[in-house]
Amino acid sequence: MAAAPSYTDTSLVPKDYIPTTIDLNTIALELAQGWYSDDQIRVNHGMSVEQWQSLRTNEKFLALCLNYRTEMQKEGQQFKISVKRKAEHHIDTVEKLILSPDTPASVKLEAVKWLAKMAEYEPKEAKGTGGSTQVTVLWAGDAPQQIGGMTIDVNQE
Repeated sequence: MAAAPSYTDTSLVPKDYIPTTIDLNTIALELAQGWYSDDQIRVNHGMSVEQWQSLRTNEKFLALCLNYRTEMQKEGQQFKISVKRKAEHHIDTVEKLILSPDTPASVKLEAVKWLAKMAEYEPKEAKGTGGSTQVTVLWAGDAPQQIGGMTIDVNQE
């Protein structure tokens, strides 16, 4: 009678199987950045040669790589994209801080602000002229006169 396969027996798993524990977004970003060789990325993520070949021929994965590369070229901000990906790895930690009853309110507030910033939900600051108020007054038939950031048209009823 043959021995039953154990849970650590990988002979039943196809050699090109890519487990869900591998972060495909990070791999696609690393390829798009071009900072590391294919072999360095493969080894750093614990992938076999067969898994790597399977991944590198997957159309959806290649589209993801192209998307990252296009975004970086368009924006010219490789560093920003890289930092954004790294920040995503800390979201669980921030959530634990916010939900913990032991976390001071000031830390919770900063954590919520950080999440809003990462999600780009921060209010944009208005661009003014150094804090001064501007007013535009339009007199009947005259050209507008700048007196601050507000326009007053006396011709409207």
